[in-house]
Formats: sequence, C-alpha cells, structure tokens
Amino acid sequence: MLTQPRFLVVPVPGEGYRFVLQATNSAIVLKGALRPTRAASRADVAAVRSALLPQDPGSPLATVVGRTVFELEEPECGPYFAVANREGTLIAFSECYASRFGARAALGRLQNIFLREREGAWTIQALDRDAFQSADNWPDPPAFFQIPGTATPAVGAEGGCGPVGGGLSRPRYFDRQQLRAEDLTLEQQYLDRRLRRLTRYLHGWGMVAGGVVGVDGERMVVTEGYGITPLGDEIYIPAGTEWSDFRGCLEARCGMGGGGGCDDPEGVDPTSPHDGSPGGAPDGEGGALRAWVVARPHTAVMGHAPSFPDDCGHPGNHTRVNRVCETFRLDIVCSLEAPHLPDPLPCEAVQALVCWGTSGGPAGTGYPVALPPPDVPEALNYLVLAELRIEDGEVRGVSQAARRRLLPVEVLQRRLECLCHSPPVTTEPPATTAPPTTTRPPMGTVTLIPYTTLPPIGTATLIPYTTLPPIGTATLIPYTTRPPIVTMTMIPYTTGIIGPGGSPGGTLFPDDPLGPFTRPIDGGILGGGGRIVVVNEPGGGLVAGGGLPGAGGVVAGGGPRPQGTPVDALDPLVFDVAGAGTRSLDSLDFLDAEQLDALAEAGITSVRGLLETENARLIGVLDSSDVAAAEIKLRATESLRRSQPLDLDREVFDVARGAAEPVEAVSGIGPARSAALREGGIGSVAELATASPDEVSGLLGLSREVVEGMIGDARGRMTR
Repeated sequence: MLTQPRFLVVPVPGEGYRFVLQATNSAIVLKGALRPTRAASRADVAAVRSALLPQDPGSPLATVVGRTVFELEEPECGPYFAVANREGTLIAFSECYASRFGARAALGRLQNIFLREREGAWTIQALDRDAFQSADNWPDPPAFFQIPGTATPAVGAEGGCGPVGGGLSRPRYFDRQQLRAEDLTLEQQYLDRRLRRLTRYLHGWGMVAGGVVGVDGERMVVTEGYGITPLGDEIYIPAGTEWSDFRGCLEARCGMGGGGGCDDPEGVDPTSPHDGSPGGAPDGEGGALRAWVVARPHTAVMGHAPSFPDDCGHPGNHTRVNRVCETFRLDIVCSLEAPHLPDPLPCEAVQALVCWGTSGGPAGTGYPVALPPPDVPEALNYLVLAELRIEDGEVRGVSQAARRRLLPVEVLQRRLECLCHSPPVTTEPPATTAPPTTTRPPMGTVTLIPYTTLPPIGTATLIPYTTLPPIGTATLIPYTTRPPIVTMTMIPYTTGIIGPGGSPGGTLFPDDPLGPFTRPIDGGILGGGGRIVVVNEPGGGLVAGGGLPGAGGVVAGGGPRPQGTPVDALDPLVFDVAGAGTRSLDSLDFLDAEQLDALAEAGITSVRGLLETENARLIGVLDSSDVAAAEIKLRATESLRRSQPLDLDREVFDVARGAAEPVEAVSGIGPARSAALREGGIGSVAELATASPDEVSGLLGLSREVVEGMIGDARGRMTR
C-alpha cells in the first residue's frame, strides 16, 4: 500500500550522493545521483533539483516533493546542498567530511552546522561505519537523514495512521554519546520554545500586574510588574526601576528636536541599540504629541570563562561568555501597530465561543473555534506600559489606558466567587395578551352619570372570565358637588377581565354610600374616606377588591371569592399569618378604650377575630360607619405586615404550612422558650426557619450550635 513518500539522502564514498525516494513500505527507488568530482556549481544544484522534483506536476508526489534547493558554504569543506520540501529539510554534504572526520563524526558535525542554520528543524539517523564502503551495503531502508513528519505510518502502526509533524526538536541521548555544546543548547531552546508556545496559546498576552509608569521631571519610575509579550516571552520589572534620562530617547524617537539617544534603565546591560528613527503621533490639539513607553524582552550577556584555544595557546588567553540573563529594556515608540491596537473580541463572539451547545448559547449549528494568535515580528514583541502626552516639549500626562491587560487566574477565581453570592438572575415571564372582550358575553353595563344632567362620562362593560350569569347594572350617581378625593378605575383582578386595559371609572366622595351595593348581603362595603375597600355580589362572590389608592392595591376585578378566611388569604412571607390568632387587640394603637371594650364584649379579642368578623356585625359592635369599620380592618391587616419578608423558596419549602405551625412544634422548644421567642417576634416555624442564629441565640441564651440545630429542624419541617 502506498504511503506518503519520504526522501532519503545517502552519501556513498567514491560514487557521490544518492538521492532516493521511499515510495512504498518496502521498495526503494533511486531518483538521482550527484558525483562530487569537481567544485560545486549551479549545474550541480540543477542536477539535484531535477533528481528530486517529479516530472509529472499532477503526480501524487508533487504535493510533498521539495520546491527549493539551497547552496550553503562551510569554510573547511566547501559548498554543500540543503534540499527543502514542505515538511522538512534534507542535506547532502561533500565527501571531505567523511575523509577528514570519519563517518560518524561527519554526521555529528553536519548536524551541529545544520542546527545552527535551521534551528533544529530536522533529526538525523546515523549509519554504521561499514555502510560507507559500498552502495550494496546499504541498510534497508537506507537512511542517513530522515525528515520528521514526511512519513505516514501504516494503519495500526504505533497506534496512529495520520501524518505527523510541526513539533519542536530536542536532543535524543544514548550511552557513550559524544555531546557538544550545541546539544545542550538545543535542549534549552526546546524548553524555552515549548513554554513560550504554551503561554502564548493557552494564557494569551498582556500586562498581568504592576508596571505603572510615573514621570518626575527628567526621571521616569516604573513600579514592579509582570507581563507576557505577544510571542510568549516573560517580562519581569523589578521594584524601583528608574530611567534617569528618558527624554533623550523621546527626542530621538519622536523627532522632538535635540540630540541624544535612547538610554536603557539603570541596571540593564543593553546589547541592541535603538535605531533613533524620528517619528511622532500628533493628536490634533495644538501640536501635542503622543508616545508610548514599552518594555521589550532582552537577553544580556554576562560572565566569561576560559575555553580551549584553536592553537597551542594558554587556555586563560581565550575566554568566552558563559552566562546570559533574561531581562528587559525600556523603549519608546511613537505609533502603535497591530496587535497593540485596541481590538477586543466582541461579546457576541465570546458568547458563541464559550456557550456553544448550551441553553444560553447561539442557535447556529457551526462549532466555533478560537483563532490562533497572529504572527508577530520580533520588532513588535513588546508590552505597552503607558501613553505619554507631550506638549511644548514637556510630558503633560501619563495614561495607563493603552496597555493590554491579562487578568491573573486569582482575580478570575475571585470574580467567580463573587458571582456565587449574587442574587440569581430571574427572567420576567412573557407578557400575556388579554383576549378580546368580544369573545365573551357581557354580564351587564355600568353607566357613569354625573349628579346633574350633564352627558354621561363613560360606560364600562363587565365581562366575567367564567360563565357566571349577569348580576345586573349599576349606576353611580354622586350626592353632592364636593371635590373628589379618589377616582375608581376598573382594572383586572388576578386573571379576571373587566375591559381591555381597564375602563374609565366614577368619582367617590368621603362617607358617601353609592348605589345598590352600599350594603351587600354579606357586609361588603364600597365607600369613600380616601380608600377603596371591598365590593361583594349578593351571595359571596368577589366583585371588587380593595386597597389604598396609589399603593398598588387592586381596585376592581372579578371572580370567585378566595377560599378560606381573609387572614389565610394573606401571603405568609409578607404577613404574620400565624401570629394573627395570638396577637391581642391591645397591640393596635389606633383602637381607643371604648372600641376595645365593645369588641371584648362581642368576644373579639385577637387580630384574627377582628379580620374574620363580617363587616355588618363589626359596624353594629362599634356603632360606626361602614367606612370607619373598613378603615379598622385595613389597619389591622397592615399591623400583620412583617418588617422584612421571609426569605424562603416557595418551590422548596411549604411556606403556608410553616407560617401556620407554631414554633412549639420544633424539637427542643417548650412553653418558656416559645414565650421568649414570641417576645422577639418569632412565633411560627417559618419565622424560626428564617431567623439568624445570633438573634435566636440571644433570645434563648443558648449556644450557636444548639440554635442552628433548631433552625435546621424548622426548615426540615417545611421542606416539601
């Protein structure tokens, strides 16, 4: 089976260089040979090219065969050839290597030369010494140089079947190996490049922390900081970094006049000088300029050690640098280029990338892929620290806004922790459209007519949301011409519909009984006094709800009466429903002594009893008007309102059951402790479940652990 071809180069002593192509798993096909019988020439290069390039451009080999032949020069042995294809590079060297250094040493020497030239883009496989003696003694397959990534293993071979390549080269050690400095340097380069690639692709780049620039006259100070450059290099700025004469660099870079150059900050050994090219970035405001302070990665050489001389000289007379320091240098640029221009990823793209495949993700079917970082030339491999604003040759402002941020993982983790304490995001239910009123039969008409013979001010049609029969027609007629105090507007009550969006209403005056509904059979009251209360149909069905005008109370609606007593219909999270039965009327400061005595004689001693008393009976007991009785009931209801609503999830806890159950139901709470809790406003299981441990501990004089157990028991009793 044909696999992806690979090229092999084998030098044969006395016969030149054999260029071979392994096209199958077993067959070796000779493609050409070059005899080094004379100095290399362009014709030799052409011979190599013609030997390796396929004649048929449509051949499958055309996709992998090399396109370029390089002619290189080595002083000791003359020219040699490097033949490059798309996956790697092949090398042929002149026979002087084998004759001068021996076969294996020649291979190692060539490898070192090539690593210097091509930065380790290939690997080498050595032959035994006997392989040089004859072309018939080649191993199968003959491999001097094997290019990584040019061969496709057969299916199942070593667990893979696809092409390989694109990796970083590193040394491969074996016993009794002859190591050179290039081998150890290659390993250092491998680790450095791997770390830079990991940082660049996984973490991104930008200023992580610190590095704040300040200018004080002729002196620039930079605080301690750390960042990652666009190519993945680390930059650490030590504390107290100063640039004593940055103005010379600013003048040279941005053409502000004057001479000088770009001095590096103190303590940094410069090795690459600034170019001093003029520039400038006017911002259009009276000749003002902008310039940017940047930090570049820098390798400083330091330290020397003796080395072996080439001749017989003393080793101490020949030294070489044996230490390098990875540091940084400050610089000034007068314009920004990509990738340093602001170009944030749109939030829509981030949403599509992060939330793809989730309920909150985009609806598209395409899988979003993060783009690799763009290629950045070494000249742009820096970090912007600050923007300088220069006017009249002086720095008038320093801004950190131009720098690119790279948030530390610790900051992102803390942000996620903060989100855990945020209230959950609730989604508003979709607005429902009221069905047309014409689809339901009317149950009656209300005509609003002023006291005089003025024309009607409007009509309202009452439409039930059930199939109840019509209850009749009401006419609202004011008795006097006193100024109005409130206007009744007919609006929906829960899901009931009186008219689309509410209908015009009539005018109510203080203490005025209006219409036939002044005394409903069950004692409901429609009155003035500044409040709209309750209107009931004869028979008990609720016709109009009530509340304080402008306080959000429902003014009018329709539907059956809520089940249970008025107290039980209250929201237990907002009102103390359980405490209504135990709360004495003496706690209601709006009742005077005469009213309290009258209620006590009638057997009404608690707030619950007061609210459950029918309106007609309450009017007789207190000998008051219907409006005054309604006022007492409303204020009694407000007395049950909690200062803070209970914080319980209705889906998890049965709030009604917890509000109705007395606190004595909790294990460990008897009469004495329940009395102490009630004095503190905790009378039901629901109230105990939402109380703070410190508050309960103070009321009962118990330890926090015991109190937390009681609160947990209360919550357990309410769990659905």
